[in-house]
Amino acid sequence: EMTTDFIQVNGDNVFRADLVERLLAAPEAPVAVAVNHKDAYDTDDMKVMLDGGRLTEIGKTLPVDTVDAEAIGFYIFRREGVAAYVAQLEKAMRDPSGLKQWFPSAVGSLAKVVDINTIAINGIRWCEVDFPVDLQQARQLARLLDSQFRVPGTRWRFGVEPLLGLVPGVGDAAQAFLGQPVRRHPAAA
Repeated sequence: EMTTDFIQVNGDNVFRADLVERLLAAPEAPVAVAVNHKDAYDTDDMKVMLDGGRLTEIGKTLPVDTVDAEAIGFYIFRREGVAAYVAQLEKAMRDPSGLKQWFPSAVGSLAKVVDINTIAINGIRWCEVDFPVDLQQARQLARLLDSQFRVPGTRWRFGVEPLLGLVPGVGDAAQAFLGQPVRRHPAAA
């Protein structure tokens, strides 16, 4: 039941705890959407338009030249934002065309009456798994970061992530590179 504060997460997202920590550490707002800024957006991205840090539009069909970021599938609803979102979803469910919409369209409608903040997650690792190649890439990234190596004579495993901080400067550069979301292979689209 959506009666108290909650985070809604798309079921095809793979993420680490630091993403949720960033969301929970952000200034509280009745409604907030996690966004990622990048150089180019594709047709599968849930694109957003912003006015400062406030979401004004959300959808996959927004004109690419008007897009400011992509919503990555993490939505936070707190206090009065919970009831407002539930009311918007119920309204959409009563409209036959609403049953054919992505749930972010309810967030877009809500943005017309409630300020919706955004939380930039740039640099935090996450991925969306829509195709088999996405799952393969997510597994490779997790293995590299968390369990690529084994301590001889033990069952202990570790990845490159704890090693990154050992070399000043190099670790920050590697974290920035590895922090980019895993993107699907063009052949899978």
